[in-house]
Amino acid sequence: MREIKSTAWRLLAEEGQVGLSLRAVARELGVASSALYRYFPSREHLLQALAAEAQAALSQRLGPPLRRADAGPRARWHACCRAARDWARAHPHQFALLDARPLPPAVPGLPGPLAASAGGPRALLAWTLLLGLLRFDLLTCADEALFGLGADALAALWFPAEPADGPVPAADPAG
Repeated sequence: MREIKSTAWRLLAEEGQVGLSLRAVARELGVASSALYRYFPSREHLLQALAAEAQAALSQRLGPPLRRADAGPRARWHACCRAARDWARAHPHQFALLDARPLPPAVPGLPGPLAASAGGPRALLAWTLLLGLLRFDLLTCADEALFGLGADALAALWFPAEPADGPVPAADPAG
């Protein structure tokens, strides 16, 4: 199954979602397309599995900045936005797949208001707004200041009673 997904990721990177089919993956692997249906009953099932994999990768990147103990909620949110931005720029085909299937990530240690709503409508809204900010960044190649304004706007929505934390710590490149 790992080989199927690896081939599908490569095809997504080369041809986008429209170029991905079970038949194309099978052709690349040198097997009959019917052999893949044992693992993925349809193209949509394969895309959902890839989206779950991308979601897990992004969630892993978001966890450390959200759990930083040395920063307030807004600063952690900014660090999370930067980590997501770095990930989306490094993995544009994975981001495009996530953007087409916006599911909120399961990230332990969400700050403040998001913790109480993890998995609920509020978390879905936060996730959707973050995807929108990332989409805007990727489409416009926004500079750091403009991206920061977007992150500020989202932080004001989620942490209205929190004072600004001062300078935003840079995202941990290892995170």
